[in-house]
Amino acid sequence: MNFLQSVYLDYFTLGSVIPVLFLFICAAVFFQVKDKSRATKVLANGLLIYGIFVSSYIIASTFYHPLAAFHRWSTVGFVLIAVSLLTQIFFEFPEPVHTRVAKILVRAMIAVAIGFATWFMVQTHDSGYIYHFEGHYYDFDADDASYVISIAILVYVFTLIGIGIWRVIAVKGRDRWTIAGLILGIVAATILPAYLNTLSREGGMDRGTFQTVFDMSTILGAFVIVIIYMNNTSDKTTFMAKIILVSVVVFLLVLQGISYFAFQEKESAYDGVKSEQANRFREVGIEPEALRYAISYDLVKKKTEPLKSIASAEVDVAEQINGYEFAFVWQKIYYLNEDIAFKDKVEKILQSAPPTFAGYANAIFPMLEKKETCTKAAILGKIDKLQRPVIYRRYKLSKIPDFNFREAAIKFLGKSHRGFETFSEAMRAYLKENTTDSGAVLKAKLLQFAEEVVPPGARHYRKDKSNGAHYTAYVGIDFKKGKMVEVGFDYLDYRKYVHPLGVKFILLLIGAMVLIIVGFPFFFSRALVTPLNSLLAGVNQVNNGDLNVELPIYVEDEIGYLSRSFNGMVHSIKDSKQKLQEYAETLEDKVKERTAELQKAFEEVNALKKQQDGDYFLTSLLTHPLGSNKADSPNLNVDVLLEQKKKFEFRKWARDIGGDTCITSSITLKGKPHTVFLNADAMGKSMQGAGGILVLGSVFHSVIERTKLSPKEADVFPEHWLKYTFIELHRVFEVFDGSMLISLVMGLVDDESGLMYYINAEHPWSVLYRQGKAEFIEKELVLRKLGTQGVAGQIEVCTLQLEPKDVIFIGSDGRDDLLLGYDNDGARIINEDENLFLKVIEEAEGHLDRIKDILENYGELTDDLSLLRIGYKEDVHHDHTQLTQHVIQLLNRARLAVKANQLKVAIGDLEEAHRIDDAQPEVMRDLIKAYLKDKQFEKAANLAEDYIHIKPADSEFLYIASYCHKVLQNYKKAADFGERLRLRDHDMVKNLVNLADIYYLQGLFGRSRTIIDFAAKIDPHNPKVKRVLDALARKNTATA
Repeated sequence: MNFLQSVYLDYFTLGSVIPVLFLFICAAVFFQVKDKSRATKVLANGLLIYGIFVSSYIIASTFYHPLAAFHRWSTVGFVLIAVSLLTQIFFEFPEPVHTRVAKILVRAMIAVAIGFATWFMVQTHDSGYIYHFEGHYYDFDADDASYVISIAILVYVFTLIGIGIWRVIAVKGRDRWTIAGLILGIVAATILPAYLNTLSREGGMDRGTFQTVFDMSTILGAFVIVIIYMNNTSDKTTFMAKIILVSVVVFLLVLQGISYFAFQEKESAYDGVKSEQANRFREVGIEPEALRYAISYDLVKKKTEPLKSIASAEVDVAEQINGYEFAFVWQKIYYLNEDIAFKDKVEKILQSAPPTFAGYANAIFPMLEKKETCTKAAILGKIDKLQRPVIYRRYKLSKIPDFNFREAAIKFLGKSHRGFETFSEAMRAYLKENTTDSGAVLKAKLLQFAEEVVPPGARHYRKDKSNGAHYTAYVGIDFKKGKMVEVGFDYLDYRKYVHPLGVKFILLLIGAMVLIIVGFPFFFSRALVTPLNSLLAGVNQVNNGDLNVELPIYVEDEIGYLSRSFNGMVHSIKDSKQKLQEYAETLEDKVKERTAELQKAFEEVNALKKQQDGDYFLTSLLTHPLGSNKADSPNLNVDVLLEQKKKFEFRKWARDIGGDTCITSSITLKGKPHTVFLNADAMGKSMQGAGGILVLGSVFHSVIERTKLSPKEADVFPEHWLKYTFIELHRVFEVFDGSMLISLVMGLVDDESGLMYYINAEHPWSVLYRQGKAEFIEKELVLRKLGTQGVAGQIEVCTLQLEPKDVIFIGSDGRDDLLLGYDNDGARIINEDENLFLKVIEEAEGHLDRIKDILENYGELTDDLSLLRIGYKEDVHHDHTQLTQHVIQLLNRARLAVKANQLKVAIGDLEEAHRIDDAQPEVMRDLIKAYLKDKQFEKAANLAEDYIHIKPADSEFLYIASYCHKVLQNYKKAADFGERLRLRDHDMVKNLVNLADIYYLQGLFGRSRTIIDFAAKIDPHNPKVKRVLDALARKNTATA
């Protein structure tokens, strides 16, 4: 066949034309730039040569002729030269540097590139040709030479990127990011396609997928390079060029996607037609027009028989027998019914499969043990999933030299290959059995284990072993005769079938490019280009001092609006200039008049300021006493720092005023000393904030004094005291209807145990400083600010067990709102890193007096600052007593007895240990649980109360105490302990069920219903929740 008559377009032709067009268009855009810099010339030449390199692939995919293999001569030379030219861009942009070195380097690289190209031509001019069916192109049969060139290309590309990285390091500011963007575009346009090309050649990726990714990465990479360069070069580029480039990119990428699916549909249609023709030949003997041969394979006798041969067509049948067997196994699994015997049938099929199928079989056997994977779809899907790693590893295995093949194969199979493990195992087992074969014979036998499974009806490609002709083949199975029949068609018939679709897309591509390149300038001429040029001309006139400019309005769109606004601006400038002239002539009189007005205004303002400072002073007299530190505890060190932003002077007094406050005091709850603390920030400026603090401080101090004076008020648990105090404060601020909001952290610390109870209402998170490390103790926002609607019903009291030497820091947002500096536009830069405060505490080593100084080293305070520091047992070195050896022995013996279900023995040992030391929490915990397990609820309840007094942080025993008192019918105590736990963890379903049951037993059915409904939302399928709901439903029915 004549070379020029062998033109057949396909998807790969279109896939090569698309990036070539784009690269040529980009080069043309830069070539038409007037007075272009050397950097622009370098980029234009580089894109042009790279486009010529890619155009070589058009020849490869278009011409179905051995001479098309010579496209490699073009690719080798032009790709190295293109990379050499693009290397110069980093020496020329953004400004020329080391120009002498650049010239020497590029000349050397081009000389070496020519040398490599010449060497490759010599190596391949008589090397022979091979045809790659996966990409439908001819190539030289010269793997070693191709490998050398691939290494050379990688060296060139990495040299290019290395120089780019050097420039990124060398330049400063915005140019650094510009060059980094160019490197990113180069990587996308060069390295990614090169890597994927190698992967697809070795079977690691479908060639059609590669072509799609290649086109997109080349186009997008080049687009990134061009757009970044155009937006940062000092050369004058046109807006129209950018519009055309963006339009071309969008169209080409869309066309690429559409063509991919269109050609896939065309391929499927061809397979459908040829598969049907093969079936008709096999069943009734009808010979289609493009038939070239037919072969029968007896599945029982394992013999092949030629059925038809046209034009002496002959393929190597022996190489296909293993594939026939694999397809037969696939077909038998495909036709299985998924009944109760499905697993046994699959096992039988796999056991009867040829030994070379072992890799697939070993991957399928584990799937049969699981119900979800023991299905036909899962098994066939697994076989399909294995194809890509099998094809890829088969290629790698086939490239191992025949010499010492066994040793090299064992080493290769010993490595970890994802998805290929079962095949490696099967091959290694075969190598142990076969100790005689070696070299090419052993390789051929071993490669049969890595045969691709091609289902019957799918397309095969064959090569005639006598004349080298190419065929497409389809295999079908005749189960009645026990034979497989392969029917081969002329490969050229396939190319002719796809060719018309390729022609249509090429014509569409050419037409669209003409429309975009020629039509866009024409279309946008009046709508965009002419108005913009007119606007630029007007700007130049104004810059030259001519204010008699009137731009014509071409179109009423955004550009028209801009032109009209420009005309208005020029008129305003002209009028202002005239008024300025008039003003200059009467300036002296106006200055005197204005000075008198300012003096009068200043006197009025000064009078108002004195009145305002008086108001500030009176308010500060009220607020300052409220912010008091009256905590008195031997175990706690409580310190306060308060710095209001607003400073003022009234007569002889210098004061400050603001919306921050810190309040601490000591109270007794349930007979135990507690330290109460509050840190708050009232919203609003100076007076408004101070007003909020005045209200808050008054109410909070009232609650504290009431607790100190009233035994009833002091006879509540800490959780309840916090909840009721928060609700009381909230209701006060609700009256202000959102005009006065307070963020705060309020809490209690058990002076003896160090258990901290606290509530955070949208305040900055509190910080725990422990062993030199600072961290936030809150992780999420629970409550909104005081005065926000709907807060009271969502209260949760948090707890934290402090250890000796722990320090808690609580502060307002003034600690975070630091002025770090100003940006280039003069705008303030405010700190947004809340973790900075953690760093400050660590630098200050937990000392309050150093924190403010360190904060001010980072930036200027812009808001009120209040900090509260609580240190627990900072002077205590050891805060625990050791268990005696005898107690430890009793404790261990009791635990063994519990495991053996000898509760009486365990309780006896634990009671003896408790008598020896009645304040050991570890002993008390085990004894309570033993009582509970032995149903001694009264002893468990009493001891649980004693334990909670010592270890109030242990929420588990709040639940145990509540449950035991419920069983003992002490419902009030049971409810108290349950509600305490609910305040700490309102989502604990177990406690919610227990509480709902307690209220039900008390006859408080409404309360019980509210709690159990909440539990049902959390865990609707909980059987205990359903039990309480059913009891309430029966009660309602009985009442009705």
